Amino acid sequence: MVFALSLFVKTLNMGYLELVSAFLDSNFFQTFALIIVGTWTFRVYKRQKEDQVHNAALLLKLEIDSIEGSIGKLKLKKNSEDIFQSTPIYQQIDWYRIRSLLVSKMDEAM
Repeated sequence: MVFALSLFVKTLNMGYLELVSAFLDSNFFQTFALIIVGTWTFRVYKRQKEDQVHNAALLLKLEIDSIEGSIGKLKLKKNSEDIFQSTPIYQQIDWYRIRSLLVSKMDEAM
């Protein structure tokens, strides 16, 4: 109790700038700043991961829509030679690149 009272009296005698400087140099402020920065960094990381999963799902949906459109065009062709010479059903499948993001998200949902 005496120590706390002497510390309080000591801080009363300090000037405003000295008090602010002492606070900024304190372990409490440094720990608090570290917690704030760490929390902010973690939120940015989580948001980026969520964006990656969202973008992967959109990309997969676009590929499925493109394949469905190509199949619809193939159904209209009557001649087998026209089907053979037509454009491929899919240009590039990104499923192999993005499947780990989507499968891990589906596992979390179950």
